[in-house]
Amino acid sequence: MTDHERASKKTKTEEAKPEDTTLAGFAGFGSFMQDKSVQKLISETSAEYTVPTFPVDLDPLVYGFASSGGEEGAVHFGKPQKGNFMLGTEFFFVNHGAFGAVARPVFEAAQAWRRHAEVQPLKFIDRELLPLLVHTIREFAPEVGAKATDLVFLPSATVGLNTVINAAAREWNADDEVLSLSVGYASVRKMLDVRCGEVGVRHITAQVELPVASADDVVDAVSRAISPKTRFAVFDHVTSNTALVLPVARLIKVCRNRGVRVLIDGAHAPGMLHLDMEALDPDWYVANLHKWYCCPRGCAFLWARPGEQQAALRPLVISHGSGDGLTSSFVWDGNRDYSATLAVLTAIRVWRLWGPERARAYMQRTAREAAETLLAAFGTDVLAPWDMFGAMVLVRIPAQCAGITEDEEAFPAHAKFVQDTLFHTYKVEVPVKVAAGKLYLRISAHVYNQKVDYKAVSSAISTMRDSNLGRVVVCTKGGGCA
Repeated sequence: MTDHERASKKTKTEEAKPEDTTLAGFAGFGSFMQDKSVQKLISETSAEYTVPTFPVDLDPLVYGFASSGGEEGAVHFGKPQKGNFMLGTEFFFVNHGAFGAVARPVFEAAQAWRRHAEVQPLKFIDRELLPLLVHTIREFAPEVGAKATDLVFLPSATVGLNTVINAAAREWNADDEVLSLSVGYASVRKMLDVRCGEVGVRHITAQVELPVASADDVVDAVSRAISPKTRFAVFDHVTSNTALVLPVARLIKVCRNRGVRVLIDGAHAPGMLHLDMEALDPDWYVANLHKWYCCPRGCAFLWARPGEQQAALRPLVISHGSGDGLTSSFVWDGNRDYSATLAVLTAIRVWRLWGPERARAYMQRTAREAAETLLAAFGTDVLAPWDMFGAMVLVRIPAQCAGITEDEEAFPAHAKFVQDTLFHTYKVEVPVKVAAGKLYLRISAHVYNQKVDYKAVSSAISTMRDSNLGRVVVCTKGGGCA
């Protein structure tokens, strides 16, 4: 007999004598109308946990996606996937690695959550949002080999990096050292420089020689740079400018054996690489979901090793949930748009339809085949061995594209000239980088990219190489050139 049936059988006398009501206060989260605390919800076993009611029907979005590609694990990549993204047709887009491109069903899911929130804002924020955010964590964590209690969502990897560096810095003492790599992300170096300056700690940058001969070079550089004073290190999982997949498992082991705590900046990793947080076991791991995982911008995660590493963390924004556990402290940072995070639920389903292993294999195979095509056309080389690239590859291009000879050193201004010309004249969106005084293209490949995209790149670069550009003079002095 259901609760509704039992209630309908009550006599008038029974109705006149209502049952006692047990009242519980707010569940430790400001005045949010929750029966259970956030920390309780994230900690429950599967048997104890009740999935929240979904006020938004997301099934049609994913069904439409599935019908365009086939059954789970059997979708076709390349041209058939173009319609599942929102990219225009004006440009040849081979720069997914920059800021990503959201999958259409995931974008539509975020829009659906935004519309639902405005139907009755208080109901959504006060009664529905927190359980839905907890459920999203519980669903996503296994996708990256993590326990739900060890992972939180954040607006960006930048927020996560600052959060961890601030936490780690509270344990630093004057004359300690922190370590990063010369191929690391520029803003992370700034984060470290600021905190080191405040605490009186030295920031050591281990130099990675370019081009890279093997992953051993990176491990050796780190091993040499660690000293008895080293307390903390930050390494990219996939470097941004140079597209290198670093041997982070080996780096973590080297550091742990020397008593150094490690933060991995995995901004490019989810979607491009298979991830297993518990197997990798850094101290902290931060990553974006708007890049290769194809979520809306404004979604990232932070994983922390249980124990001291979690206990040390404090959100950059302190709010209602602070002090009740990791999830509670980070789940709410004010009244903002959380639709990008809720859309992760749809992104998970999209990736399952693609088949994560198949999708990653396609992306990496396409990137390598594209690079090999460009190498054959230009007679050049790549920056590192093939096993150090994922779905991005750095391919050297002829110096003549920038109006210089192969014997001359290339500068960032030369790279900007080439990238601007590709963009404005040839409608090719691809970044141009400088490494070891040479010019490189950083090509990306996602499930929607196909050979024609890279043929356009090859044709444009070949035309620029063969054109009589004349002498391109670059000023390398500050304050302008006379």
